[in-house]
Amino acid sequence: MNIALSALDEARFGIITAKAEIAAHDDIAAIDAYCRDHQVKLLIARCNVENISLVSSLEDDGYRLMDTLVHMRYDLQKPVPTCNPSDGYLIREMRKGEATAVAAVAQESFADYLVGHYHCDARLPKEQSTAVYVEWAETTAKSNDIEFRILVAEEIESGEIKGFLSNRLLDDALQFFLSGVYKSCRGSGVYKSLFCAALSLAKESGKPYLITSTQINNRASIGMWSRLGFEMTKAEYTFHKWFDREK
Repeated sequence: MNIALSALDEARFGIITAKAEIAAHDDIAAIDAYCRDHQVKLLIARCNVENISLVSSLEDDGYRLMDTLVHMRYDLQKPVPTCNPSDGYLIREMRKGEATAVAAVAQESFADYLVGHYHCDARLPKEQSTAVYVEWAETTAKSNDIEFRILVAEEIESGEIKGFLSNRLLDDALQFFLSGVYKSCRGSGVYKSLFCAALSLAKESGKPYLITSTQINNRASIGMWSRLGFEMTKAEYTFHKWFDREK
């Protein structure tokens, strides 16, 4: 059983929240007991989509499907594709003091991102659900941890940051985990330029893989990653279960 309380979600939504990875039927009773013992109100749980029998048991136990997460991987032993930078933009690493600008991009770009499990739960306020992504972006941008590296797209004419992409060094891979561009820049090639730069960064890291994930209905990103040579490794369902602590 893999479960832990989520202090960030509790601070954000004002309720005791836990997150779990569920791999077997025997985990369900143990996780329910953990949640009762810790007065958890909201449980966020993931399981592999291939385990249909487990999915049925989760639904019987009151779990509700919120999203489907697709995991993809690029083998860095292969040549990294090159992309021409988008006209009028400079792709570079973020500089100190630009965390607020990165957060502003996240605020706008995720305001209408309604496919994640937070936004899909009608019991969670939409404003706080958007704040999840904004806080991730700003916290990462302010971090002094060398495992995080953030690329930004600077509009050359104005000098303003119009997009960002964050990466994290893991033991065996470079993980791309959050990005955004202003709506006015969508379709301009900025996002693709950021991602191609991330591939080059991953190649330089010496890691064997670049990994990433997104919701299955984020077709634009999945399509672009596939065209660049990414392959899907697995998919997971995200479930929410609400507990009535008074019962």
